[in-house]
Amino acid sequence: CLQLSVKQEGLEAILGAAFFMTDHAFVMLAGDRARFLRVRLRPKTGGGKITLAALADSFKAELAKQRLRWPASP
Repeated sequence: CLQLSVKQEGLEAILGAAFFMTDHAFVMLAGDRARFLRVRLRPKTGGGKITLAALADSFKAELAKQRLRWPASP
C-alpha cells in the first residue's frame, strides 16, 4: 500500500499511473482526493509471477513519467 500526497504528486498523475498499471494489476484507490490517496496493487493472475515490490517499483516509475505530463498545482 502506497500513500501519496495529492498536493505533491498531482491527482492527474496518480490517476494516470493507476490507469497504466491496470494491464498488470488490480489497482484500488482510497482516501481524500484533495489530500492523500492510498494505492493498493494486487497482481492479476495468469500473467507471470510479479511480486508486489516489482509492481510498486513499476507504479513509482510510471508516476514519475505522469508527473512530467501532469505537473502538480503549486
